[in-house]
Amino acid sequence: MFIRHEFLELFDQERAIDKEAGITEYTISSQNFIFSLYVSAYEGTVIVTLTHKKLNHSVFDLTLKNVSSIKIDKEKAGTVKLILLKKNETMPFVTIMIKPEISLQASF
Repeated sequence: MFIRHEFLELFDQERAIDKEAGITEYTISSQNFIFSLYVSAYEGTVIVTLTHKKLNHSVFDLTLKNVSSIKIDKEKAGTVKLILLKKNETMPFVTIMIKPEISLQASF
């Protein structure tokens, strides 16, 4: 689904949520925002959340099913994107810009 060492270079923290189920959380913190990516390797499910330390609820919370791969795209200008692909498709259905700022682009 993804290359683990690339995730460890990009994210601040990795935490096993459920080892038997293969669910792992990856987080990045920046300017009181916390971006989290929950990956269920066996089910092909990814949950994307963005929270703020001063808010009680998430800024956004998105559950994506049938994810076959997550690619990290690092561009020369310092931009880093996560590209999520569905099974049997070549076009990304979700692109998340991580750096320099967090933004989300989805095509359903």
